[in-house]
Amino acid sequence: MAQLPVKTSFPEKFNYFLWWLATADRKLLLRSGTDQGRFSIIGMTVLATWLFATVAWTSFFLISFDSVSAAVLLGIFMGFIILCIDRAMIKGIRPSENKRIIPLLIRSLLAIMIGTFMAQPAVLYLFRKEVGLQILIDNESRKATKNQLTEAFYSKEKTALENEKKRFQQSLDEKYSALEKARQDFIAETDGSGGSRKPGIKAIALAKKATYEKLDEEYKRLDASIRMKTDSIDLALLSIVQKINAENETFSKSLNEGFLIRITALNNLVENNAALKYRYYLIIAILVLIELMPVLSKSFLSGGSYEQQWQAMQDADTALALANITREKELKEYHNNKIQEDALRSADEFFSIKEKTGKKQMEEVISGWKDQSQDVLWRKIKTGFTGRQEY
Repeated sequence: MAQLPVKTSFPEKFNYFLWWLATADRKLLLRSGTDQGRFSIIGMTVLATWLFATVAWTSFFLISFDSVSAAVLLGIFMGFIILCIDRAMIKGIRPSENKRIIPLLIRSLLAIMIGTFMAQPAVLYLFRKEVGLQILIDNESRKATKNQLTEAFYSKEKTALENEKKRFQQSLDEKYSALEKARQDFIAETDGSGGSRKPGIKAIALAKKATYEKLDEEYKRLDASIRMKTDSIDLALLSIVQKINAENETFSKSLNEGFLIRITALNNLVENNAALKYRYYLIIAILVLIELMPVLSKSFLSGGSYEQQWQAMQDADTALALANITREKELKEYHNNKIQEDALRSADEFFSIKEKTGKKQMEEVISGWKDQSQDVLWRKIKTGFTGRQEY
């Protein structure tokens, strides 16, 4: 009668999943009942870190990307990478390493670096309202700084135009002063309050009137000329103001609430708020501890019969692999020796047959030596009946 397959319940499947997260051998762990709970706990810490990393990276990409689907997919991908790193770190922790501080410090340092970075998006989410307000303050400061830099960039050109306008106005003012003086002299001459003190239109008064009228005409011409120049300068100054406003507006539009902007705002917020500072570092420490949980749990919960069985199996596999390598080496040496013996035996048989058949052929060659010189005959024998050495 065929045996029906045993159905695996959900709790058992979930335990198998936790053991996989803890990098445990399920078949070996099923024989170590006392260690199953320990590895389930380690698996839970890895699962918590995996979920936290996925959420943290998704939050980070949501800040950096406009596409929600892309941010979620990238968050899942980065969470998977963190899972692989955590499994690699806890897989390398052995009970014998508990007495060695350097491997644990290296893994802890790596976990701290990863945890510190992953903690940033979480902290930004927790303090999102305060960070948003700080971003507004920082952006206003950036706008003011940008405006100062832009003003400084155009200040030389702007100052030159303003000085030129002042010179024109000063020249016009001087001309107006001379005109006003001529007008006062003419009035004083006509009413007898000044000059020759003879009221009425006399020769002197007429001369002063002519001087006044001439200066008035010169002033009007100068005023019209300077007005054209100052209007041109005003247009140039207005153009500079428009350029400054355009650059400031472009800069204002380029301001955003990206990840680095948020991090900068968070740092400014922490520096300027003593009440927030300690809570910020406490949250960072807690979030970093989440990333450290797999390493710490594996270090604290290592040992037990499972580890001893695993070490025994590893030692047995190592011994078997070395034995197989030794046997393979011996087999290859035996094979090479047999090939050498076969080659020597074949060479002996070859020379034995050659000795029997070559004697008669050599006699036939020597029988005709009278028609050839001895040197030629020797070369034939040497090339026809002897072999070459191998190099």
